[in-house]
Amino acid sequence: MQSTTATANAAPAAIGDPARTTVRNLLRQTRVDLAAVHRITVLEGLHEGTWNHFSATVPGRPGYLLLSPGRIA
Repeated sequence: MQSTTATANAAPAAIGDPARTTVRNLLRQTRVDLAAVHRITVLEGLHEGTWNHFSATVPGRPGYLLLSPGRIA
């Protein structure tokens, strides 16, 4: 019978691992979506009210945030 501890202590995913590729793709898509939010806000004339600050959580990366810096006055 296999122990659950062995699974928890498994080696990190290999570079070609599909799980790592999926997380990388999710991170890239989140970056694209965040950039799109910036573009849409400017097109709608709302960028002055937001100070150009937006953030997004990344699926598959708990506690991981992408932030766009706000203006420093």
